[in-house]
Amino acid sequence: MASISNKYLGNVRTLFLIDAIGALLTSLLLALVLPYFHSYFGMPIDWLLVLAAMGAGCFVYSISCYLFNIIRPAALKTIAVINYIYIIITSGLLIYYHVLLTQLDYIYFTAEILIIAALATIEFLASKKREA
Repeated sequence: MASISNKYLGNVRTLFLIDAIGALLTSLLLALVLPYFHSYFGMPIDWLLVLAAMGAGCFVYSISCYLFNIIRPAALKTIAVINYIYIIITSGLLIYYHVLLTQLDYIYFTAEILIIAALATIEFLASKKREA
């Protein structure tokens, strides 16, 4: 991860673009795909839609920062913190609804958590580097 993080630490706009693409993908999967295959997933649809809305909010924020060239450390910290909050909420839902969840839920959400955690960590490190 060190070589990946070093590559993106200096290019904040690219981090915002990656975050926006990931947030859009998350929103589409949670709002459209997972509910369609709900018989294979146990996470309640209401929560899938809440998580999708959070992803959509992250998309709007990140794509705005990318398009309007907002590269301040505070903007990067903001999306990193929002990503960490998303991870906490998702982890809490996995614990709370563990009886309802399937292996596919755990595979999907664990992969999502790991990817978002890596991105949020890189964003946080990049914001620290830009402050220095």
